Amino acid sequence: NHQSKRALVPRPLLQKKRSFKRQPSQCGRGNQPSVLRAIVAEQDALEEEAMLRVKEAIASANASMEIAIQKRKRAQILAENADLATYKAAMLIKIAGAAAAAESAEIGANYFFD
Repeated sequence: NHQSKRALVPRPLLQKKRSFKRQPSQCGRGNQPSVLRAIVAEQDALEEEAMLRVKEAIASANASMEIAIQKRKRAQILAENADLATYKAAMLIKIAGAAAAAESAEIGANYFFD
């Protein structure tokens, strides 16, 4: 009697219904947050290192700019000194020429500056 009732109930109804939405596997779930934390920590370290390199590059550029400014000023001073030396040499040549033409250097200088 019991067997006959069981035979009347179709087999698929006795089986557990399965959802089409599958649950994600629980295997390894405990490791994912630590792996994600490690990845985030690595990215943070890389970003921090990149920012440090940027700051170092900016500091180096500023130092190079200061050195370039100092060298430019020195070059300008040296160029002015060279101009003065050239002017003095040209004046001495003119005075020497006038002195050679005159009897004495005093007469030549007076002739030149009058």
